Amino acid sequence: MGSSGINAEYMGYSPEGKRVAAAVGQHIITLDPNIESDVVEFTTVGVNEAPVSSFAWSRDGGMVFSGDQRGGLRIWDVSNSSLVADLAVHYSQIEAITTHPHGNDLVSAANDAYANVSIYNISAESAVAKMKTKAAVWDIATANDGTAIVCGEQTGVRMYDYRTVRFARGVDHSKSIKRIAVKGNWVYAGGLDGAIRAWDLRTSQWAPQSYQVHNEGITALALSDDGRVLTGALDNKVLCTSVPVADMLRPPAPPAPAAKGDWKTLLSPHAVPPAAPDMDTDVLT
Repeated sequence: MGSSGINAEYMGYSPEGKRVAAAVGQHIITLDPNIESDVVEFTTVGVNEAPVSSFAWSRDGGMVFSGDQRGGLRIWDVSNSSLVADLAVHYSQIEAITTHPHGNDLVSAANDAYANVSIYNISAESAVAKMKTKAAVWDIATANDGTAIVCGEQTGVRMYDYRTVRFARGVDHSKSIKRIAVKGNWVYAGGLDGAIRAWDLRTSQWAPQSYQVHNEGITALALSDDGRVLTGALDNKVLCTSVPVADMLRPPAPPAPAAKGDWKTLLSPHAVPPAAPDMDTDVLT
């Protein structure tokens, strides 16, 4: 698919996979990703008052939610490109938006002074709850069963009970977790060190191994149904990487033993380099 003057900062497939929504400056647009053309035909769904900083599709694909750099949160009807609601739930840049898997709740995250996460019920047209996280939050997701909110925070990954909006459990990490995605019992986390890690929701433990897929911090992360991870980073690369959880759970291989009688190997601990992770990585251009 070609492009003509479109610099999309955020993109996402609709739930049925037939449409793409993108944020272009202050605009939310939709387009058909299956049309091969040098000029992309798109429909403008709505225009925010400030540049878009996050967006998400509704579960049924009928609406798009957009958050902007001034804390504006809007609901757009995709069928007729109309504004459904303009919500005043944050007053700083909205970092992430997600929806509850079994209801009409819209969950948004911004680093406001008193509440980082807001839960808004679309049907009732009212805020349900607000929550303060342990640290600055950069991304959010909901557990597949809808019982918890998972946050990628400045100091790790943490889970909060959805009903009580109280901290449940979490794990610290020295690198900021910028993007997360939930699949089954696992949270995939991309950090500022360019590595992907997996966190077990059941045990609150990191998988023994991580995968270094970028030289700089990860800024976007998405999961495919077949277990591949799509990532974008500050090194200006977009990668599609196979990182199955089974490999991440395998303990790191011990260093290769020194060859008997090889005095150079025996004296140099760095003579035998560690084996690189077995990854199937495609660079998307």
